[in-house]
Amino acid sequence: MTDTVEDLVRFLGEVNLFKNVRDDYKRAIAPRLEPRFFNKDEIIFHEGDVGDAMYFIKSGTISVLLSEPMVGLQFEIARLRSGQVFGEMAVITAETRSATCKAVESTQCYVLPRDTLMRIIEKIPEVAVAIAQTLAERVQQLNKERGTQMVDITKLGFDPEIYKMVPGRILEQHRMIPMTLREGTLTIACVDPHNLTGLDEIRRLIRGVEIRAVGISESDYRNFVEREKQRIAGAQGAAQKKPARVASIQWLTEEVKDGPADAALGEKIKALLDQIVAEGIERESSDIHFEPERDELVVRYRVSGRLVKRPGAPIPRSMLKPIVSRIKILAELDISERRLPQDGRIGLQVGGRMLDLRVSSLPTHDGEKVVLRILDSQNALQPLERLVLAEKVCRVVNQLVSRPHGVVYVCGPTGSGKTTTLYSAVNVRRREDTNITTVEDPVEYSIPGVTQVSVKPEIGLTFASILRSILRQDPNVILVGETRDKETGKLVLEAGLTGHMVLTSLHTNDALGTIQRLREMDLENFAIAASLVGVISQRLVRRLCPACTTDAPIAQAILDQLAIAEVLPRDFTGTVKRAKGCDTCGGTGYRGRVGVYEILVADDDLREGIATGKTNFELKTIAQKGAFVPMSRYSSYLLTSGITTPEEVLAIHSGVST
Repeated sequence: MTDTVEDLVRFLGEVNLFKNVRDDYKRAIAPRLEPRFFNKDEIIFHEGDVGDAMYFIKSGTISVLLSEPMVGLQFEIARLRSGQVFGEMAVITAETRSATCKAVESTQCYVLPRDTLMRIIEKIPEVAVAIAQTLAERVQQLNKERGTQMVDITKLGFDPEIYKMVPGRILEQHRMIPMTLREGTLTIACVDPHNLTGLDEIRRLIRGVEIRAVGISESDYRNFVEREKQRIAGAQGAAQKKPARVASIQWLTEEVKDGPADAALGEKIKALLDQIVAEGIERESSDIHFEPERDELVVRYRVSGRLVKRPGAPIPRSMLKPIVSRIKILAELDISERRLPQDGRIGLQVGGRMLDLRVSSLPTHDGEKVVLRILDSQNALQPLERLVLAEKVCRVVNQLVSRPHGVVYVCGPTGSGKTTTLYSAVNVRRREDTNITTVEDPVEYSIPGVTQVSVKPEIGLTFASILRSILRQDPNVILVGETRDKETGKLVLEAGLTGHMVLTSLHTNDALGTIQRLREMDLENFAIAASLVGVISQRLVRRLCPACTTDAPIAQAILDQLAIAEVLPRDFTGTVKRAKGCDTCGGTGYRGRVGVYEILVADDDLREGIATGKTNFELKTIAQKGAFVPMSRYSSYLLTSGITTPEEVLAIHSGVST
């Protein structure tokens, strides 16, 4: 810093402590300020440290963190910016620091040591008065925060757009309601305003804001939530489709195993299961959950990635065992075994379509839970252009999976569509002159012209053991369902280095995280660099229903969040798409899901960086100079193209599932 005395005088004039101090006094104070520069994430002082100085922020942002002994974690309680002061409480009271302060970004401060401050207070009464006033305000604020004052929720403003930014499960867990976001302050109505865990979760979702937590009564919270549920249920109920036609379902195992058991199970059980499965298929569900509870059997459908309870009258608890037995008979499982998990498969035909149900049973405290995964073989091998909607990005992905040798990693959390992407990549390579072999856990879809193997760890048939055998089968392309351990990872790299094209998945948060994950498996940098072709990282967001979308402006608070996530610029003036709900989408405004991708192409510079052991931060700098498509850019494409909504995009960039 090279500020002159006059620059410092002007700066002090912007600080509350010195606003009423004469300029000649400020000129006397200015030379005593010590300039300091703090890097991003640098700790300035810790909770419990000696208060030896106070700090004035010239530029940047400071995070104030408080420890919560009950959970053993730190939570952010405030963010301070240019012109604000911190650290003065401990300096004046001679107590230890009551909080930890950390630089959120590169930050410039001026520091005033305690002994210097005390001499200034003795000589300049105005400073002493200003500090006393500041301390009084702090104490008053703390008393308010620690009190039990409640507000009437009807007196608070409410912005539905802000409310939708936080997943309902988080709000229900912590009994909180985001109300408004005005001038950088987010007001949250809380049954417990001191619940730092919940406030911190919301702060991670809605970034760069000050949190104002206000107390509301339990009854106000419950009434608000009930009204919101009724509003959503009303919108969806008004657009419910007609009941599914169950007569079109034909179980392919009916004649094989179902004969004498039908009489015992009863026609009522048969009809009910047919109705439930038909409704799941009609709703385009990916899974059907049969969940035992104390008084009833709950059925839920996973539609567009979200679980929704089956409407209608409750299913009595007494029907649990007959329905589970019916499913097990169709899946050719042991109906007498209720103590151990079982897995099976059911074939069925619906309106001329051949479908499979992957069955998983799990013994629980309340009885067996069963989940049916609906597998549609006709939609398994989707063209890449139907998955990767951005044309140029799709072209890059196509080039990656078409390479003659090397490794392409598809990464993302569970349920992010990795298997679908891998199958589509295999479909790109399916030709008469190409030998393709897969090892999966389990094989989900049968692919004509492809040799597919399922792992069976109980007999020693693991990813690694199968992969060793595959390498002796003269393959051109190998699909490894998941790289789980060092042994499999090493074999994948060796296969990529010896003339095979390997497609595999990995559980990492982003494309560059794949490099770090492979290193954590103790794989050699030179082998990773030499074999790597590219990384495809992905998430899924709900797709807007095309039948009921309309143009809508973006609220400033939402745009601010999108700017923080680097999805849209702050000066964006366009519109986005919203959907009001219709018969086509069941009143939800969404129909189906779409992938959000991050693409990393391994060029010579990136390979050299990996081989020489550069950090992820350094590798990101290298990647940005080459062929790298960050997820934020792809999110911007989906948003501005009217394919999804800001809330869906913000959910994946906050790292909190919806």
